[in-house]
This record gives sequence, structure tokens and C-alpha cells, in this order.
Amino acid sequence: MKINKNVFKYVSKETHKTIKLLAAKGRGDLTAEDALTAVYLLTRDKDPEISDTARESFLNFRFDLTIKALEKRLDPVIIEKLTSMHPMNTELLVHIARSPFTGDETLQKLALHGNIEIVRALSENLARIKKKPFIYDAMKKNNNTPDEVFLKVSDFLGVDQAEIVEMDGKEVIDVAAVESKAAGATDDENKGEAAADLGVSMFAAATNAKKADEETPKTLGDSETEGHELSEEELDKQVSETDVPNELKNDAPEKPKNLIARLKEMNVAGKIKLALEGNKEVRETLVKSTNKLVYTAVLKSPRITDDEIIKLTSTKGTSEDILRLISRKREWMANYRIKHTLITNPKTPPGIAIKLLNHLNKKDIEKLAKGRGLSSALSSAAKKVLDLMNKK
Repeated sequence: MKINKNVFKYVSKETHKTIKLLAAKGRGDLTAEDALTAVYLLTRDKDPEISDTARESFLNFRFDLTIKALEKRLDPVIIEKLTSMHPMNTELLVHIARSPFTGDETLQKLALHGNIEIVRALSENLARIKKKPFIYDAMKKNNNTPDEVFLKVSDFLGVDQAEIVEMDGKEVIDVAAVESKAAGATDDENKGEAAADLGVSMFAAATNAKKADEETPKTLGDSETEGHELSEEELDKQVSETDVPNELKNDAPEKPKNLIARLKEMNVAGKIKLALEGNKEVRETLVKSTNKLVYTAVLKSPRITDDEIIKLTSTKGTSEDILRLISRKREWMANYRIKHTLITNPKTPPGIAIKLLNHLNKKDIEKLAKGRGLSSALSSAAKKVLDLMNKK
């Protein structure tokens, strides 16, 4: 890391401890970027008093000064540290996304895990994306990437819709695979096909989800909702200590009014436990919750069936977030009907629907290519897949 003379006089080995402590507290005759740089460098000082003071100052550095520093030439290492220490601060991460001095590793992290505002900020600099294509690759994998942003960047880069869809680093428009399905595979045969490795992730904080095979990191910049004021350990403890009444576990349906009244009396931990262990009627009610912890727990219930998932993917009122979560589970993506209804649901983001086109048979792709009730992006992609199939 290169530093100027102003910073050096506060952090060099020869600098008196009193001066270092002054700089470690963010004070001294320094500009915002130099003050932040000095504080960062002093977090590594061999004197524990100085390093501890600097760490505290770096964590709580004045926000307005941090933004001023980001508008200047701030070292990429410091920017990466800010990103890792403030993963939920959308305003800060948006400034980091816009900074021309943000390092490649940080840009990739923001593109892959950033929320909508962060991804939008990244997409403003199209020239940088063209120069650093890994940003585009990461944005494609981020389910928070708005479809209009995804298509805008693709259009700028001159990428054809039939070429932009990737899974595991490979184009999913595999003509041989599509033709194989088009040769007359039935729904039952397709049910057993190997699913694309989309990853299994439904928000780690949904407590008893520890049995899941995989989990993706939390979205950068997302603030947390009801129930998140507790630590994951505290919420886990509350969930484990909650008892679910037998009448809500067995298959004898609970009267709707009675169920709703009982749910109103429950805290978030109780609803999560009920979502995981409750019966079908309970799941159908709780999946409509606006709390992400609760509806995610419903999807993680070991009792939930493919028929319930098909009902969700077939219903226009199902939220976009639930459809995203369903699309990530390998087990469900092995079911042809789930994939088909997910693709045709208007709430499913076009980016996800397009990725799944390669898993449909020719007859269904022909219907999609007609574009009835579908987004223009999806019908256009279906036409191109069909053209590729017909050329063979």
C-alpha cells in the first residue's frame, strides 16, 4: 500500500505514541481519506493500545467522512475492509460500488451478493463491466439482480439472450440435451432427470435450517426484519424450546379461524417451529407470512410435498421471493412440473425462468415461444432455443 507523507508522519515506527494515538482516534490535521488510511494502518500497530484504539475508530469512523474518503483515491484494501465490516449498510455499499478505486475482489462480492440498490449502482458503470466481465458473470448469478438491469447490461455487452444463461460455468442451452428431451420424454421420465446445481439456500437465519445441504451468504445491504433482533443462537434456543401442539402436527385440519387466532398469539420463534413441524393447513397459512424467517421455514419443512410446491409455483399470488427460493433447491428442480410452472408463473423473474428453459421438452417450449401471457424476454429466449433445436 502506497501512502503519502501526511499519513506517514502519523504511522511510521519513529512516530511518538501520543501522535499515533491521536491519529488512531481519527484526529489530526488530515483529509478524510488520509485520516481513514492512517486509522486503518494503525490497526496493525504492535502497541495493543494503539491498535485497539484504531480498530474501534475504524469501525465507528464518521459516515460523512467515510463517504468523502470514498470520493477520493482510497486504497482498495481499505475499501474491502469497509465492505466486510459493514455488510448491511446499503448506503455505504452503494458508494463503494460506484467508487472507481474499488478492487476486483470487492466488486465481484458486491455483484454476487449485493441487494437491488447495490447491483443497480454497479450497473451504472457499463464501461467498467465491459472491462471486467467477471462483474457481469457475478450479476447473472445474483437473484437480486433486477431483470431490467440484467437485460440492459447484456444489451450493452452485445450478448444474445440465448447465450447469456449459465449454470455452473456452462451454457445451459445445450442443443443435444434439448433434443434429447424433445424426442418424446414424458413428465414421469423428466421427474427423474438430474437437476441443475442451483445451490440450496433459503436464508441461514431460519433456525432449524441447519439440516440443509448448502447455504448461500446473506444478501449484502439487506436490513433484517422481525425476529432478527435476536441473535441466531437466541432464536435457535427459542425455537427449540417451543412445543407444537399435536393437533397442529397431525393431518386433521384445524379450523381456519381458530388457526389464525392461535397464530396471532405466537412469536416469531413459535411460528418458525410450527412452520417446520406443522401440518399442511399450517404450512398453507404460514407461507403467506410477510416475515421471511417464517415463510422460509415453511419451505424447509421436512413434511412439505412436491404437490404443495407445485401449488405455490402455479399460483400467481405467490411472492417473487418464494419463487426464487424454490428455484434454488436441487430436489425441487428435479421435478418437471415444478420447473414448468415456475417458468410460466408471471411472478418468476425472467432471468430465473430463462435459465430453466433448457429443461423443458420441445412441445412446451413451442407454447412458450408463442408468448401468451409471458414476458417478452422469456418468449424471445424460448424462440431462440426453439430455433436452435429446429436447426439440428
